[in-house]
Amino acid sequence: RSIRETLKITDLYRTLAPESLQQEYDAVACAARHHDVVIGNQLAYAGAYAAKKLQKHWVFCAASPLAMPSWHDPPFFPYLHALQRAAGTNKHAQLILIKFARLASMWLMQRQIKLQKRLGIYDGSHPRFEGLYSKQLNIVAVSTSLLSPPPDWPPRTILTGFSWFDPTFLRNDTELARVNEFVQGAEAPIVIAPSGMQRIRPHDLFKVCIEVCKLIG
Repeated sequence: RSIRETLKITDLYRTLAPESLQQEYDAVACAARHHDVVIGNQLAYAGAYAAKKLQKHWVFCAASPLAMPSWHDPPFFPYLHALQRAAGTNKHAQLILIKFARLASMWLMQRQIKLQKRLGIYDGSHPRFEGLYSKQLNIVAVSTSLLSPPPDWPPRTILTGFSWFDPTFLRNDTELARVNEFVQGAEAPIVIAPSGMQRIRPHDLFKVCIEVCKLIG
């Protein structure tokens, strides 16, 4: 109980067990009744549940390969990455850590499991992994230059390449000229792009980036 209470204050727990899950499901299910296809990622649990309950087509779009971990190329999980780095290429140690990540996250996701049971759609699968995968289409928005589909990914999974964001200034000649002037006017700028859990509290990341900028002048 004390461990679970401690984890409840973490970003990981809020991600795995959002308090608004029931409200999210109600909203998505209401909208999905009027559509044929529901698309969502590993943060959109309600989408998968609504699609299954209403028997709609479900397309799983993984925002990161972490959503579809492979035994052939284990990703680094939050809170376990130090141990995984220490394990290196030891396959047996990596498998143990992956199993631990699955068991621990399953334990923390009782809210999802209870909701699925109330809806009559729970089949015993992990609500964070295979419970979200689609039998029809799974999309991973990652470049094929960085990743090749491993053999243990679910069937009907494709890599689409990165999703490109087209900012409005690219369609504005004046703004685009200002950007080009900035880029070409001095030394190449440094781009800092927080991702993963760092998006939530990027302070430490920016402190490190500032120090790196100072070191390189």
